[in-house]
Amino acid sequence: MAAELAAGDAKEVLRASLIVRLEKQIDLPAWLVAHGYHLSPTQPDQTRLAMTDRWGETLHLRKDLDRDTWTYKTGTEPAEHGTVVDLMVRRDGSSLDECVNRMAACLDRNNKSREPVVYRDALGDRDNVLHRAAGRHLEALKTERESLRGLERLGVNRAAYDEWRFGRPSQLLRDPTVLEHSRYRSTDRSIVLVERPIDAVAFEQEHGHQHACFIYTGDNPDVEATRKIAHLLADAPPELKVVLAFARDRRGTELADQVAQVAVGRQLERRAPEFGARWADEMQIHERHRESLTRLNDQRGPSRDPVMKDVRRQLGRAADAGVDPALLRTAIIRRPSKGLDR
Repeated sequence: MAAELAAGDAKEVLRASLIVRLEKQIDLPAWLVAHGYHLSPTQPDQTRLAMTDRWGETLHLRKDLDRDTWTYKTGTEPAEHGTVVDLMVRRDGSSLDECVNRMAACLDRNNKSREPVVYRDALGDRDNVLHRAAGRHLEALKTERESLRGLERLGVNRAAYDEWRFGRPSQLLRDPTVLEHSRYRSTDRSIVLVERPIDAVAFEQEHGHQHACFIYTGDNPDVEATRKIAHLLADAPPELKVVLAFARDRRGTELADQVAQVAVGRQLERRAPEFGARWADEMQIHERHRESLTRLNDQRGPSRDPVMKDVRRQLGRAADAGVDPALLRTAIIRRPSKGLDR
């Protein structure tokens, strides 16, 4: 019995390894063309390649640049998503072994079965339409990845960044010229007004907890933008808290007063950053603090002072968790000494 279980485990490990390798080699756009889909005439988001079938269903494809694997997502709720294997299992009822055999057959140039032949024909893309669209998609993904890396240097937590809420990373640093907003979830508990999208991301990391939607006013909202703010706040559910998270400077105070004048009947909370002028400034200050702790740790070396290394690690964790650095400094200074015989 033990030998049979071991053999079964070994087979599953081998199959999982084959699936990972084959998924990287299968071109999902070509696979979908071979199964009745075509490139959608409208591509609203270059970071998603839209493919539509004859009945109007649209699948949104994305190439994972780190894993080098295509994935898909539907527009349904809850969204169906996954790799080409998930697609075969859900849509065709194929077993995992059948998925391996079907993918391997498509990659075998000598296999003359219908599915492999149609797949290779679609992969050839005689008109080069699919290849050009996939190329634009990959360039857009690379741009967004570089933008996200740049945002990380400003303090944005890449793992927690909510692209559904805030949109593409490359759009965060702009200063809106018209009134804009993030996406809204039914579970949101507050509306937060800030100048720019990057300030919204910084505020979310500090206070949002995935329960806030944001309005971006820009630095100088005109009369039309102010009128829209008044309508938005009047139509918003009364249980939503309104937070004015403008900059901690004269212009931020003026913007808060400007909104307060049109927010008739709403309770308003003024919340400005503690460090720097805007929330993005405070986020960057925290990031520089973390970097300085890391550099200090590297200069001392891990073997020279393991106690201080642990202290710096704990300080960094506290800063990441949102603990006020001033309180950390106070706690260190006021800590009573235990003497030399500790």
